[in-house]
Amino acid sequence: MAALSETEFAEKWLDNFEVVDRPTAKLLLDNLFLVSASDFQMGLNELLERLLKDNQENLPVSLYAEREPPRGPFFEGSAQGRAKGPGPAALPYGTKDKMVGSEGPIANLIKGFCNKHASTVFSHSGPDQLRSKKVRRVVLVTDLIGSGKRIFELLDSFSSVATLRSWRSYGLIKFSVVAYCYTVAGRAKVESHPWCDDILVRHAVPTLNNCFRGAERASM
Repeated sequence: MAALSETEFAEKWLDNFEVVDRPTAKLLLDNLFLVSASDFQMGLNELLERLLKDNQENLPVSLYAEREPPRGPFFEGSAQGRAKGPGPAALPYGTKDKMVGSEGPIANLIKGFCNKHASTVFSHSGPDQLRSKKVRRVVLVTDLIGSGKRIFELLDSFSSVATLRSWRSYGLIKFSVVAYCYTVAGRAKVESHPWCDDILVRHAVPTLNNCFRGAERASM
């Protein structure tokens, strides 16, 4: 396979830079981590299958696509008392809202995975379904753990739900994170959260700090 900087698309992109900056831009292109849609879907599905395989007691789990954390508890009005209701729905696949980012495609992947394991895997369960299906593991699914801040804050929002705190105190529910790729610093931040019981990841990604040194890093 040709280097990315040698493709027709890259040549047009490099024309946007002053001549003196093009070697730096070319070097950046050739250090990008490229992922095909099929590899991405296969990778996340394999991680989810591994999670189920490690779940030897075949206990029910619920999958949630990473999303912007709410202000307060994950389930509205659940900071105190008994959490009730359906919870926030998964985003529909194919939405044209540019703010959705990767949440839509991941929610669609979750839907397909749940259809395959309909008796034990559920999608974006609210308190009512968590209770009725006796879900014992909540799994946050994402394409990338970058800084780790958003997953960390999502775990915070789940920990703000009084019912979940009660269940967790009795050892009735655990929390996992599944990510296709990650930065080392972001993974460490997520793992430091007291509600992150385990994390499954596939690829570490390059960053400016771990790919470049000295003058190269400064030029980037």
